[in-house]
Amino acid sequence: MAGAWGNGKINGAFQGPFDAQLFRRTVVIQRFNVLLKHPSERSEVDGLIEVPYADYTIWIRIVGRVSKPEVRFSSDPSLPPDKVVAVLLFGKTLDALDSEQSSSVGRTQAALADGAVSLASMYFLASTPVETVGYDPATKVFTAKLRLADGTSLNIGSDMRELSRIGIRKRLGNHWAISTYLDDPLTPLQRSLTAFLEWSKGY
Repeated sequence: MAGAWGNGKINGAFQGPFDAQLFRRTVVIQRFNVLLKHPSERSEVDGLIEVPYADYTIWIRIVGRVSKPEVRFSSDPSLPPDKVVAVLLFGKTLDALDSEQSSSVGRTQAALADGAVSLASMYFLASTPVETVGYDPATKVFTAKLRLADGTSLNIGSDMRELSRIGIRKRLGNHWAISTYLDDPLTPLQRSLTAFLEWSKGY
């Protein structure tokens, strides 16, 4: 997504739509414009993404400041917001989801409503199959577990400003796993790397 968005013009309007691979399908990015301001957190973004399906089309509008974008969904024919999120995240209708996936849809809606999903988080959600989503309304921290391969997952966390944690967890056997986390990945002077082994046993 980052490479595609780079085709938009800084401080200007993007001319013409182009295709990109998002949400595990080909979408049409109608525009993605950035108006730079100082400080950079005040820069403004205006994007429109069209996601076509066989029976409907979903539009994603991204507007507001880069530090706290507002993500709006619409569709034709009109679908309830929870059904739109279910299709985008899991590629399934809401009634086809299991209980954990249904809970993830609700948590994602709450995080979007609170502006807790950063542009970096949106990138990962759009480009990697989602397993589960978490959101703490008290701390405004949004988390997501994304599947990379069998036994391997990408875990991200973001606050209301930006991506705050990114890590990879890989199973090593029936009871062992290794996890690595990079905190404050977008802040070079504050970032820190943690790695640890996990042991678990079910009863």
